[in-house]
Amino acid sequence: TGVQTCALPISAFMSPEQARGELSEVGPQSDQYSLGAVLYQCLTKSQPFTGSVYIIVAAVAGNGEPASIRQLSPEVPQDLVSICDKAMCKQTAGRYSDVQQFHDDLQRWLDDEPVRARPISVLARFLRICRRNPVIASLSIILVLVLTSATIVLQTALLDAIGQREQAGKSAELAE
Repeated sequence: TGVQTCALPISAFMSPEQARGELSEVGPQSDQYSLGAVLYQCLTKSQPFTGSVYIIVAAVAGNGEPASIRQLSPEVPQDLVSICDKAMCKQTAGRYSDVQQFHDDLQRWLDDEPVRARPISVLARFLRICRRNPVIASLSIILVLVLTSATIVLQTALLDAIGQREQAGKSAELAE
């Protein structure tokens, strides 16, 4: 008696604005939070919040954060964690502006492209392009090596020519 547990833990997937009873704030971004919570469960094999209905609603509505995905499942790629974290942001302004953007970021992750939830460096972006296009990457590396080698050879030849010219100038001065 006293503590209720939810047989179907719907409250674990409820958005913070729903849990706080802010019905005027409930909209597509609330659904996005719920989808993010489902993704969280898929990635970690546990719900974002557990306990009685009251504990879950209080955690979702308040400042409580679910356990870190990487803490529960270290093998989950950081980009996927970032997508889930963005979808489950407590403030609606921190979430994707619509579910389509959430979908698009998941698709970018599946396609091994940079995700919007976590901007990546130029080097990381280049490495992803190389993985997706190994032939172009190989040709690019060969081209860079050829250009670098040619630059080194030309610079060495130029320095030799300058040295010979200076030597010829000194020889001419001595001959006078």
